Amino acid sequence: MLSSLVRYADIQLSRLLKRPPRTLPIILLWVTERCNLRCRMCGDQWRADQQSSRQTLSLTEIEPIIQAAGRLRTMIISLTGGEPLLHPDIYAILDLIRAEGIAAHMCSNGTLLNEERVERLARTSLKSISVSIDSSLPAVHDQLRGREGAFQATVAGIGLLRSAMPELRININCTISKVNVKDIPEMVRLVKDLGCDKISFAPIHTNLQHKHKPKEHFDGMVFQADELAELQETVTEISVLAKKIGLRTSSSRFLQGIPRSYVEPMRWHTCYAGYASCAISPWGDVSPCVDMDSRLNVRALPLDEIWKSTAFQELRGKVDRCRNPCWDTTNTEIAIRFSLSGILAELKTVLQDLTIYTRK
Repeated sequence: MLSSLVRYADIQLSRLLKRPPRTLPIILLWVTERCNLRCRMCGDQWRADQQSSRQTLSLTEIEPIIQAAGRLRTMIISLTGGEPLLHPDIYAILDLIRAEGIAAHMCSNGTLLNEERVERLARTSLKSISVSIDSSLPAVHDQLRGREGAFQATVAGIGLLRSAMPELRININCTISKVNVKDIPEMVRLVKDLGCDKISFAPIHTNLQHKHKPKEHFDGMVFQADELAELQETVTEISVLAKKIGLRTSSSRFLQGIPRSYVEPMRWHTCYAGYASCAISPWGDVSPCVDMDSRLNVRALPLDEIWKSTAFQELRGKVDRCRNPCWDTTNTEIAIRFSLSGILAELKTVLQDLTIYTRK
């Protein structure tokens, strides 16, 4: 616990003094660009199509990244994609993370969680997983995810996880859009019934990794000004409902900020991207945030050298000057938790997370 508080203080001080932090707490590692779904709101596949001529990182190239994370005393490596379960060496990657004493998290669409994969995951050090569900109505979820039967496959996969890995923390990611907004309170009840630990909400947006996707593909999904009152009522309802039934959800400040994010596009929180976390693309590019282009690559320099470099510090300077719209479940929630009001409001949750992610 004391070491975690020291990390927290170092990150705050590093941002204030504009210097590299001594440690790298969270790594967001895109292990593959491949995915078996074509989600309407996601831009990852558009980004992958634009980078189709580039070679993704191999296991032998991922190994030194994880070893460098060990030297940087990383607490969590979050494996994402694409769909990370499509990586042919995903279990070997999890073994490498365990060897460095780092907690592993995975972001998945859940459709590939069959008995064989869950049995193999149960033999790894995976501590938590985020699975995407966007509606309690199968037809709506399948429409958003671009595949018939996706809802049933995902729910079945969650059941297998809960049975085989009872201590695994399961979080449900849900993107709120005009398509599913009326069903969002039922999502809270569904997640409770599935025996999951938390549901995280995010607003539909066209920035971050979605920024290259043509705007017309978001037609009928993004909220307009005259629809924000209903959205505000919904986020208030789910906050109250989650508390009533004993289900963890996104921080109150994050939820209440969702409608505001549509009318105040300028960023209005202190961002810790590049200080508390970094993003590594499937092609090895290292940046503070997935929304920021970078020429720094692990094929040219080890991750720990990049993290401490002048060039990466220059990217941190871009974070300080960034005015891109941003209200996401990673950087924004980290920023909320690093604020004084966030620490006081979420102290119990923060202590719970520290216990989970620092426990060997």
